[in-house]
Amino acid sequence: MNNKPEYLHGEHLIDRAGYNKFKEMILEDIKLNLEAMVAQRVLWAETKYRFNFNLKSITQH
Repeated sequence: MNNKPEYLHGEHLIDRAGYNKFKEMILEDIKLNLEAMVAQRVLWAETKYRFNFNLKSITQH
């Protein structure tokens, strides 16, 4: 990296370490509710635009 800062977001970390390692690291020291569910794997649809993943139209709120 030649001492240059590098921007990494969650998906970059998952790509590098794998989801299971990412999940282990991100949930370390986190106490989940009994009803919480954690995904065993994550599959991204490559054809979807990332900015649309969690959006609903205003009429659906």
